[in-house]
Amino acid sequence: MRGASSTSSTATSRRAPRRCRCGVPVAVALALVATCAPRAQAHGLFPDFVTGQLVVGDRFLEGSIIVLPELFDQWSGHSRQEPRSIAPGEGVALQADAAAIFGAALVVEIDGLRVLGVYDLPSIQKVLHNERWVEYLAFPVRFPLVAPPQRIGMVWSRWEGFPGAALDLVILKVEDALAVHELIFQEHEPEGFWTRPRPPGEAVSAPGANAARPRGPAPRPASGDLAVGGAFALAALVALAALWRGWRRMRAYTAVGAAVLLAVGLAFDGIRRGAVEAAPPPPDAAEARAIFEALQANVYRAFAYKRDTDVYDALAQSVGGALLDRIYVDVYRGLVMEDGGGARSRVDKVEFQDVAVVPPRAPAPDVFRVTSRWRVHGAVAHWGHEHRRVVEHVARFNVAREPDGWRIIHVEETEMPRVVARTVTSATAGGSGSSAVPPR
Repeated sequence: MRGASSTSSTATSRRAPRRCRCGVPVAVALALVATCAPRAQAHGLFPDFVTGQLVVGDRFLEGSIIVLPELFDQWSGHSRQEPRSIAPGEGVALQADAAAIFGAALVVEIDGLRVLGVYDLPSIQKVLHNERWVEYLAFPVRFPLVAPPQRIGMVWSRWEGFPGAALDLVILKVEDALAVHELIFQEHEPEGFWTRPRPPGEAVSAPGANAARPRGPAPRPASGDLAVGGAFALAALVALAALWRGWRRMRAYTAVGAAVLLAVGLAFDGIRRGAVEAAPPPPDAAEARAIFEALQANVYRAFAYKRDTDVYDALAQSVGGALLDRIYVDVYRGLVMEDGGGARSRVDKVEFQDVAVVPPRAPAPDVFRVTSRWRVHGAVAHWGHEHRRVVEHVARFNVAREPDGWRIIHVEETEMPRVVARTVTSATAGGSGSSAVPPR
């Protein structure tokens, strides 16, 4: 009976249908696809998350930033019914969201100074990607220029992608008169730089106002190294002697003393290193001139903004101390002229005629003085026509190193402003640049 029973059970087991054991591999594969799909998008198998192109012009660094609508809605926290279209009334809200999101995620520095972008109403832009058209949200943006830029630095800091995956990379293209430069930003390398192309043989200019200067650390004093090394050696010898000889009563006291000596030596060395490495060397005459020109030109960049906060933030990149509020009032009055029937002024170009620098000296290595003559090109448009002017100014400045970088802290005009050129033309639809009397 046992044999029959065994045979019967064996036959039954053979006739039983086999269970599919591929459920776990299929589930794992689906999970991997769901996890890797967003990353595949960023690597080009699907549309890029964020991209854009900017053109270096005479008055603006301008172009557009484009982003997948679903990702932008996730960033803004708004749930729109039709992400790949812009309903009536949504454009202004999207524009405000772009100013907040990209203003924080994309930091642009022109010649060492941070410049705020002015974002315009978005549009839907179709991009051909892998033989199919994909809709993006395109946000026009302008970064004002007041002089031909020498170096533009960008940092991208937002890496939140779709749920389950980070944003792998961001590609921005910067176009100048000679070529298109592709800047690739990744989380471990979030910085990108553009430098003005130079003809062969042209000298390289000094860095901008707050540009990093690649210099080696200052030499460490040998006497400090000997003192710290001696303290370490003494502490080590005392500790070893205490442990080796087996002192009973003095063992604990000696060990504590050795530990204290080590701690004091480490603390002294850390403080000395910080004091030596935290004090950057003062700029030479060429560097000081480049710092001043970038700061002073940036004062006039405030005329390109309309919002009070943007005007103030632009000035805060150049002016420090009590001078900031006074300059802000003067610039804002010049921006919208109270007695000009609503006339609005903008600056086209700042041209430095002469700059004499007194480099930093002891006992004030973080302050230098400048005497400068410069010209402001621009216009004031109102009543259907436009007054174009070139105004020359002469003034003395004090420039100081503050925690956030170099700032102008004092200005004194030594000559009255002088109009060296003036024309009147018909105002165009888009308006022209303008010039107003600079801050006093």
